[in-house]
Amino acid sequence: MFAICSALVMGCQMSPSKQFNKVSVGMEKDQVLEIMGSPQQTLRRSGADRWTYVFYNTETQESRQVHFSEGKAIYVGEVYKPEVSAEDQDTMNAQSNAALEAQWQQERIKRAKAPTYEETVKGTHEIRYAPSFVPVQ
Repeated sequence: MFAICSALVMGCQMSPSKQFNKVSVGMEKDQVLEIMGSPQQTLRRSGADRWTYVFYNTETQESRQVHFSEGKAIYVGEVYKPEVSAEDQDTMNAQSNAALEAQWQQERIKRAKAPTYEETVKGTHEIRYAPSFVPVQ
């Protein structure tokens, strides 16, 4: 009897990656928990949850994620990787900041050389009259 029950249980088991294929966008958290069980990693950021499931096959390791917003799955699939890595984004931001700083520095120099309002009104910023002298003999 025990052998029959264990054979039935073993026959009903499915590989975790095949089980994960049952998870779909729009499912609620409790439905995902029923299918997959508890995730190996969880992350909560900006009111959204990310659950990561890790599967170990014979020689490989697979990771899949489910992203939730307001309790419903909005993404199901491979581990999300942004198009640009954090290090590359930092480098791009540093270059952009350096370019802006150089531009602002040039504007500061330009403003420093420009006459003030008072100089413009009084005319002291420009030469209005340059007398020519004839040497006395």
